[in-house]
Amino acid sequence: MNGFEINKILGATTGTLAVFLAIHIVADGVFGASGHHGEKPKLAYSLAIEKKGGEKKEATPLPVLLASADAAKGKRLFGACAACHNIEKGAGPSTGPELHGVIGRDIASKGDFSYAGLAEKKSEKWTWENMDAFLANPKKWAPGTAMALKTRKPEDRAAIMVYLNTQSDTPIELPKVAAAEKPAEAEKPAE
Repeated sequence: MNGFEINKILGATTGTLAVFLAIHIVADGVFGASGHHGEKPKLAYSLAIEKKGGEKKEATPLPVLLASADAAKGKRLFGACAACHNIEKGAGPSTGPELHGVIGRDIASKGDFSYAGLAEKKSEKWTWENMDAFLANPKKWAPGTAMALKTRKPEDRAAIMVYLNTQSDTPIELPKVAAAEKPAEAEKPAE
């Protein structure tokens, strides 16, 4: 090997290392921390990770969530449900049962649909609590059900339930919010 070939190999190696260094610098600028010169590092993005164990955030009671729920938001969220469920009165079942007037109705009570996983709950009604538990994790609440879509956020479940309640000939009353459950109101200044 002569000197010219050695220079080509060293040049190619140096060039490759320079490209990797440039990629590292750009990636650090886009995704890395910004803590330079004694500043506290700040991530360019963050992921919310639920901690197992430790301190748990106190859950907002269902009556409070329902009282503050927005039916318009529930209608938007119901768009995902509409892929399998009809909401219009008399529309009949689709992949899932018709949901017109479902809140307050007996569970598995529509004769035109075969309810997998809900047969043992036929003696119950779709109460706010039952619907909330079902929407949170259908397969856990009713093993054997075909419904797989989970609604993880309690606020979203409340909005969907309030919307479902508006889609009824006889909407049921929202549960009363106990004084202990009401969110603290800001003190009003004395006049």
